[in-house]
Amino acid sequence: MTKTNWHRRGQERLKKIRLDTVSEIFPTMGGQMTVLYIRAHKRFAVRRMVSLSRSDCNAISGLLIELSLQGCRISNLGQSVEFETGQLVTLEIDGFDPITGAVRWAHDGLAGLRFDQSLHPNTLENLIRHCRTDPLSTQTQRTARA
Repeated sequence: MTKTNWHRRGQERLKKIRLDTVSEIFPTMGGQMTVLYIRAHKRFAVRRMVSLSRSDCNAISGLLIELSLQGCRISNLGQSVEFETGQLVTLEIDGFDPITGAVRWAHDGLAGLRFDQSLHPNTLENLIRHCRTDPLSTQTQRTARA
């Protein structure tokens, strides 16, 4: 077997392995793999209670669970709370300036927001650090020092 044939066979096997793996991970519809889109920015898992306010009602509490340079995902908004796609909202996180944005999607107590302005990378880093620290453990440490 020549080097070229061996190389082609290896590539064909690798393609088959990749396709088999992809088909196991992603469901298919009508025999075609469904890919919605590739995300523009990396998402970071966080966990912090936040307030989401709209112009037409009082602020709603929710749990910030994902954060990126251009948006976020919030859960625990309640089943009865309804948001419309494109609706303007303000996200409030303790210790940070309010962030304005628009609702991209909402269902079942979850909502995705796109910020009006992308966050500065340093601001994103500080927000991630802040949102990943447990506020209860921070209070316990402060109480122990006093």
